[in-house]
Amino acid sequence: MPKRINFARGVPAEEAFPRAQLELCVQGLASSREVVAYQYGPAVGPLPLREWLADYHGVDMPT
Repeated sequence: MPKRINFARGVPAEEAFPRAQLELCVQGLASSREVVAYQYGPAVGPLPLREWLADYHGVDMPT
């Protein structure tokens, strides 16, 4: 049986989170002096993050 990720209640499995990469992102954000980093962005998320996620998961970006 294939290994599955539990998305019940919107709570994915812990192993689905790239902890080291998230830590680097948080450190970069915390050291940024740009206020825009703390503001709401587009509903679909920032393009660089979506591109990184697509690359990380080996999928194409939707058009």
